[in-house]
Amino acid sequence: ITLPLSCETNTNTTVMDKNIDRFNPKSIVKVSSQLYEMDKRRIDLSIYGYRLLYAISSGLSDRDMFCEYRFSKKALFKYLNIDNTNQRHDILQQTLTEVQSKGISIVTTNRGKRTWENISLITYSKHSEDGDNVIIHINDKAMDILFNIKQYVPIMPKHYLPLNTTYQNWFYPFLKKSLKLGT
Repeated sequence: ITLPLSCETNTNTTVMDKNIDRFNPKSIVKVSSQLYEMDKRRIDLSIYGYRLLYAISSGLSDRDMFCEYRFSKKALFKYLNIDNTNQRHDILQQTLTEVQSKGISIVTTNRGKRTWENISLITYSKHSEDGDNVIIHINDKAMDILFNIKQYVPIMPKHYLPLNTTYQNWFYPFLKKSLKLGT
């Protein structure tokens, strides 16, 4: 497998995509513990925004880098826990728009001076009511945060899907990181 340097296509890189066809409630989702360093990073999403981030993270592996995710719509509806509602297409669209517009704020300090960096996680998404797949393209600049995970918090959908508030979905991985409970 050729690892791309970026998601942009040119003669020196290979754009790769990953198909996620099934929902597995027991699969380990690797969420970067860096996202929970309160003084350095901020990510403010809704309950579905966090679940979408976790769904994308579920496709991560230690050696592969993917720029574009092709989710089975059925699997993504299950990852978001909206498979039993008639509003699932509207919720999906609102969630994709939210994650694409919000992103992550990163604060670094060098010689007492702060620098702020804002990174959108998603640059492109596409889905239709009559299609089988949802295409999500990851922002080139977010690759380091999502794919070069040195420390991660392992969580499982079967544990976070019953949580029904934004705070619970953010706080659960934070507690797993802080308390070092393992898997």
